[in-house]
Amino acid sequence: MRLRHSVPLAVRALLSVGLLSVVLLAAVFTLAALPTVLILEVLGNSGAATTTELNRTLLFGAAIGLVIAGPGVAWTLVRGVRRERRALLTDSRPAESENGENAVSAACRRLAARFDVPEPRVRIRSTATPLAYTTYRPEDPLISIGGGNPTVVVSEGLLAALSPAERDAVLAHELAHLANGDLDLAVGLLVPVYAATELYEGPDSPGFDPVGRAFAATAAIGFGVFSRGRELVADRAAAAATGDPAALATALERLDDTNGRTRPTADLRDHIAATGAVNVLPIEGDSVAGRLGATHPATATRVERLRRLVAAE
Repeated sequence: MRLRHSVPLAVRALLSVGLLSVVLLAAVFTLAALPTVLILEVLGNSGAATTTELNRTLLFGAAIGLVIAGPGVAWTLVRGVRRERRALLTDSRPAESENGENAVSAACRRLAARFDVPEPRVRIRSTATPLAYTTYRPEDPLISIGGGNPTVVVSEGLLAALSPAERDAVLAHELAHLANGDLDLAVGLLVPVYAATELYEGPDSPGFDPVGRAFAATAAIGFGVFSRGRELVADRAAAAATGDPAALATALERLDDTNGRTRPTADLRDHIAATGAVNVLPIEGDSVAGRLGATHPATATRVERLRRLVAAE
């Protein structure tokens, strides 16, 4: 079972890539600024350079900036994502380790066959907070087109809160993300978001920077526009795979209500945001772009669409 792409989703993708490209270009310009100024000073024509000379100097400055800073930025990004992926698997154990949890692996195996994707590993996280997300292992490449080893993580709190049918619907949502390539796409699109956040809002940032904050907000909006569309597609696919749209609707309502009382910790939200891990509910912190940067549609919107599928049956 492969997912079909709609025109609105394609529009979201183009808009997302466009916004994220702006952020990448801004980052390259930032890296090029200092070398460009130094080159102009050395040439002694900083105040009288023609447009052609400025453009040529800017290209040289960008090349120098990328050569000097590029490897360090790339290494910092890869190391940071691997660290966050490792944290997402902390305090978790294989689902097969206890007899009572074999049903989770069995359901995931059935759904993987239904979606025609390799069966991912399933781990149980020891926390009462209801969680369900999919991430890569720390040693997997930062960006992997179908070559990684995804792991579905569900928490003890989620298993306790949901019925078997609701649990399977949530697992189907996660498998739908894998079938649609969302985990790979999220990680790829996340690069400029993560870079902008680290550069302008990280611990080494210079403080309040309105221009930098605008770049970070633009990156968040670009990622959010695309991500919200993917969530709706995964909801529809999960409903089709289980044949029970109502189960996912009730699961979302139950989890949303429970999460209101047991929010994930701030560091877990950071781990999710840094790695692009796909999760059934939005657990990341408030976006610098507000609602425009949200990665998930409102739960009420998702439930309403699922209820329409129930009515159409």
